Amino acid sequence: MDSGSLGFAAIYKNGTTCRKDFFEAIKTLLQISLEETEFGRAKRSDFRRRVIDRIYMENYHHTVENMEYLLSIIGGRIAATVH
Repeated sequence: MDSGSLGFAAIYKNGTTCRKDFFEAIKTLLQISLEETEFGRAKRSDFRRRVIDRIYMENYHHTVENMEYLLSIIGGRIAATVH
């Protein structure tokens, strides 16, 4: 929960086996997920839909490398219907 990006960057670099080129997409997904759950305080039945909708509304699917690919994994049919 580092207020900057260093904490997440360190965990991503040293604690995962994810490819480096997915860093920005995963960081964006994490930030939106935290915001949509009020930083873990709220559980929403439409969580996946809300996250995907925000990514499309804020144009991250065009501006963040590999976001479309991650959306196809996490969203499945939901992401396909948003286009």
